[in-house]
Amino acid sequence: MNIFGWWRKRQNDKQAVRRIYDSLLAQARQPVFYRDLGVPDTTDGRFDMIVLHGFMVMRAGPGMNRFMRQNLFDVICRDLDRACREMGIGDLSVPRHMKRMMKAFKGRFFAYHSAVTDPQLMADALTRNLYRKTEALDKNVLNIVTVYVMDGLAQMAQMPEDDFRAGRIAFAPLEDHYGHRQQAAA
Repeated sequence: MNIFGWWRKRQNDKQAVRRIYDSLLAQARQPVFYRDLGVPDTTDGRFDMIVLHGFMVMRAGPGMNRFMRQNLFDVICRDLDRACREMGIGDLSVPRHMKRMMKAFKGRFFAYHSAVTDPQLMADALTRNLYRKTEALDKNVLNIVTVYVMDGLAQMAQMPEDDFRAGRIAFAPLEDHYGHRQQAAA
């Protein structure tokens, strides 16, 4: 492959990563998480959902190559920086806020990474990071979100590389998990 072919491939990967990030963001903003599944509808809660879905995508096995993972992380960082500025955080304070957010991102990423093979460890990580509480947390809700994450990780690991290269990703449908809870409550 000549230099132009390599550059074109990298540009295509960057465009695919942007589409992946848009899909990740749309999924993280699903109202069901905040309305029905107890995720706080706050800046922190939304940040945690972006981190969780970002983790699910970055952990996606061979479909997401190293360049795409780094590019996705960079897109997330730029978007968080932009969001800080839109919220009115001053230019001189943004780096301090970004440092805190990146430390939180890293901590959550490694907590989720160490829990990918054990649903109980994943539930514990979600309790600490996504819900930030241990008491008064509905265990059924925690179970729904845990199964959603574990199924999502399995689904992402099976996605073909071509889908990632085209920027097409699909998360485990919430209805498959949340729908069971609604039927049981009826």
